[in-house]
Amino acid sequence: MLQEPLYFFTPQNPLIASFGSRTVLLYLHFITTKKLYSGALVFLSVAITLIIITYVYLYLNKRIFFYKEGIRKQLNTWISLAILNELHSDADIFVIPQKFLRIVKNPIAQQFVIDELVAIKKSLTGEAARNIVQLYNRLNLKQQSVQKLRHRKWYKKAAGLQELYIMDQADMLLKMYRLTNSENEYIRMEAQIGIIHLAGFKGLRFLDIISYPIAGWQQIKLLDQLSQVQFEEMKGIHSWLQSPNSSVVVFALRLAEVYQQFRLHDEVAACLSHASEPVRVQAVRTLTVIASDTTAGALTKAYQAERFTNRLNILDSLCTVATKEQSTFLLQLQQDESDLIKLKAARALAASNPEGLTLLEGNAAKDTTESSYKIFRHVQAEINA
Repeated sequence: MLQEPLYFFTPQNPLIASFGSRTVLLYLHFITTKKLYSGALVFLSVAITLIIITYVYLYLNKRIFFYKEGIRKQLNTWISLAILNELHSDADIFVIPQKFLRIVKNPIAQQFVIDELVAIKKSLTGEAARNIVQLYNRLNLKQQSVQKLRHRKWYKKAAGLQELYIMDQADMLLKMYRLTNSENEYIRMEAQIGIIHLAGFKGLRFLDIISYPIAGWQQIKLLDQLSQVQFEEMKGIHSWLQSPNSSVVVFALRLAEVYQQFRLHDEVAACLSHASEPVRVQAVRTLTVIASDTTAGALTKAYQAERFTNRLNILDSLCTVATKEQSTFLLQLQQDESDLIKLKAARALAASNPEGLTLLEGNAAKDTTESSYKIFRHVQAEINA
């Protein structure tokens, strides 16, 4: 059975068709067998090319994998010696073969060795960690890490910073310090962590110069890094509490909280009137930790000017720091429109005054609504639990 030919219209094969009063000039052209073969050859060539590219890609990856594995086996020998304290700066018993030194001149091998040493150094301390650093220096790997600091791509710079501070390259402090105020947040993060890693609490001097904000998660990482070094007096904290950068003020308040800087009480209390709400929120939390006889009074004074969320924070703080002197203030809050405000104020009153429950019961008896009685019963149940 013959099949109908495939066709389309071209200027070489006109076909006239009439539609009502209109005549349309059409062009007809048949697809030949030769052209079908040509098209098939093109697709076949493309498929073969893709197969060859895929094969070459997999082959190269396989070679790189086994190349790295060979390096890893040799490297593990010296790492084992380093962990066992058998690597010494002035000893001849640990000699790196020239063959391996030639291998690590290859950029791929060099970066692989750096990554391995960095990963191992993170999990070591003491003499073993120092020996890993010595191996890094002996293999002349620092130069590649330093070159990354001049790279245009931000992630290369950040990686170079991390390699240098993890490998305790203290002579790079000045270059790191300059990058603590980089416009790229990831570079800033690594530079700031690196400064603290190498210089401890003295490294916090970068807070004097930074103009970009310190994100909340970055503050957590900085505090974690500080927890790993020996505490030293923070001489600049007074100026950080008055910094035009509100995130620096927040971080300084967190430092005062974590390291219980009672001497800064009045300066922290002054932050209760700061223009930035995050500063005021953190000031409340810090004052709860470093409280003095005047803390409760400062908090009740700041309460009226605050927004709802920070009012709740203040009431939570008053549960800890309030005294009988705040009883009248807390009892007045039982007239507030918010039941949550009433409940938190009632908790603070019961916690700060031995007669707090009696005052709440008397207030509930005068109140015509059920909310005051329910709050009284709720607080009573919490105390008796």
